[in-house]
Amino acid sequence: MGDGGSYWLGFMTGVMILITLSKSVVNPADLSFGPKSGNPVPLISVILCVAVPVIDTAKLIIMRLLDGRSPIRPDQNHIHHALLRLGLTQNQAVTAIYFLCLLIGVAGIIPIAFDRFDIDWLPY
Repeated sequence: MGDGGSYWLGFMTGVMILITLSKSVVNPADLSFGPKSGNPVPLISVILCVAVPVIDTAKLIIMRLLDGRSPIRPDQNHIHHALLRLGLTQNQAVTAIYFLCLLIGVAGIIPIAFDRFDIDWLPY
């Protein structure tokens, strides 16, 4: 894909998240996102859409800063490198990351799909 394609994809993902949030936030001071506040999309569902890359990037930046290294220098500490070090092949590592994204995506859809049920007790 290259840098240009990944920049465009990241930008468009951010734009889509902002559009979704602008439609779901009735009152910016109201932090009670979810079915009971009348919002169509809970905030947790939007956050979970980008959870894997954001967590991976944040973890790497924090680790590099704690080690005294530049946060923008490349290294071999991304999640796919860790999976490869565990002995997975390239295809298995990609499949594992896809499966993780699928699980997180399903967790993000649960508050939308089951909005008629009282699931406010869930820790999300």
